[in-house]
Amino acid sequence: MAINADEMYINGDYSYKNYLSLSKEELLMILHWRNHPSIRSKMNNTSEISVESHLQYVENLKDRTDAVYWLVLYKDIPIGTLNIIDWENKICEPGFYLSPEVMGKGESIFFLYNYKSFLLNVIGFEKLIGHNYLDNLSALQFTIFFGADITDVTEVNNRLNVSSCLVKESFNQLTSQRLISKYMKFLKTWNINDILGKYEVFKKYAEE
Repeated sequence: MAINADEMYINGDYSYKNYLSLSKEELLMILHWRNHPSIRSKMNNTSEISVESHLQYVENLKDRTDAVYWLVLYKDIPIGTLNIIDWENKICEPGFYLSPEVMGKGESIFFLYNYKSFLLNVIGFEKLIGHNYLDNLSALQFTIFFGADITDVTEVNNRLNVSSCLVKESFNQLTSQRLISKYMKFLKTWNINDILGKYEVFKKYAEE
């Protein structure tokens, strides 16, 4: 899978700018987002990241062929980040977050749709692997809405972790027209017990 670090990729109104082409000001903006409590509380590492550590991490990306990070812009306005790590056989696991200023303002569903379209239809991946903690229920709802299948449910550090796989063909059955209306209709039929009820570890949590 060839990804050009020097190219700004365009997908509709969204653009994807590689971290290696960002200014220091842009990198510090991203660090500010990452250290915001609403974002770092969702991370595996919930600690604040220092400026030195952040800049060194980006510098190290120059020598890596297994990781790509992008600043995501909507109509030239920075709104979030996207990354992929350790991809192979046209399968990747993306990581992402929206800026604190954008979170909760209705942008999430369009951002999620676009980045999945970008990775599957522009970059050319066939499958996207995902992991969502069950206590981040809205993320899991979006995962299933976009067509992913649940592949496993495990317990990690006393939290339920839901694994999923989104296949390109399944995602492309969903169009961007009337996306919010489709999502609201989905939520009316959403039932977590129907989706996760076959997993014993989920049953234990449900009983508690």
